[in-house]
Amino acid sequence: MKRPQDGNYCLLQYTINGYGEIKIDNKIYRIGKNEAFFVKVPGKHVYYLPKNASWEVLYLEFSAEAENFRKQIVKNAGSEILKFSPDSKSISLLWELFYAAKSNEIYNIFECSKYAYNLLFELLNEFTKVNKKIDSPTVESIKSYINKNYAKPLAIEDLSNHVNLSKYHLTRKFKAEAGISPGQYLIKVRLKKATSLLLNSNMTIEEISEKVRFSCGNYFAKAFKHNFKISPTKYRNYYKHFCKLNILSNE
Repeated sequence: MKRPQDGNYCLLQYTINGYGEIKIDNKIYRIGKNEAFFVKVPGKHVYYLPKNASWEVLYLEFSAEAENFRKQIVKNAGSEILKFSPDSKSISLLWELFYAAKSNEIYNIFECSKYAYNLLFELLNEFTKVNKKIDSPTVESIKSYINKNYAKPLAIEDLSNHVNLSKYHLTRKFKAEAGISPGQYLIKVRLKKATSLLLNSNMTIEEISEKVRFSCGNYFAKAFKHNFKISPTKYRNYYKHFCKLNILSNE
């Protein structure tokens, strides 16, 4: 199967019907219906149509800047081979993208990037859920409270009162289950909201910082770079050139 793009990029290829095979590090995987592979190109892999087989696919090419997303998704999934349920939200988004492209509704790089962004974050969400433990009602309640109130001033006392636990017991229980403190979780929620504003608004960095309740733009920028290994400004600029879309159906 010949691709029209050369150079460095990330390839997500999903099987609609039939099957194909991919060889990764000398191991062969059969990619059947509701399965996909997500690889970096160039890489130590080769994919092909086996003799007498048919393979109908959708594929999406992301620019090299998507590699950090890809690596995290693959790490969460445990493999470059991704298996989806028939009602997968990620695959629903992929089909939505396909029909938008087919109808010429993706008319510029910003629209393309929006679809790519939504799909990548849904993949991250989907394959994070696969491996995480189910939270206790207390921790789930704390997370829900933070997600609803992240834009307000929140202190550990607010969370403590919400679940009727001492600050010490709340922090210990949350960290034991979530792996991070309530304060760290709050920062992650605020940063996730900030990424959406960076990519879907014309707000300044300072305005976004204030919107998601960081104390100042400088602290926001430092926290963002610590978590994403890139500054908010570079993140926004990279994203404008983020996605090159190609969709192919083969039989």
